Amino acid sequence: MLLAFFINVFVIITATCFLYSLNEEARMFGFGYSGLLMLIFSIPVITWINFFILLFVKKTPHLWKARN
Repeated sequence: MLLAFFINVFVIITATCFLYSLNEEARMFGFGYSGLLMLIFSIPVITWINFFILLFVKKTPHLWKARN
């Protein structure tokens, strides 16, 4: 779960920096006046969603096997 957290941190911070470079309002007034700050707060939520998806996939491997 810690690895998923760090992967999500990397992806969301990269996306935030990329969107910050494209957004004139965020560059002029800062993160507080744009929606980019919500990306940083969504890291724990996305991590928990990924964690529960991985738990579901591990518990039901018979659903994911290829059927001939």
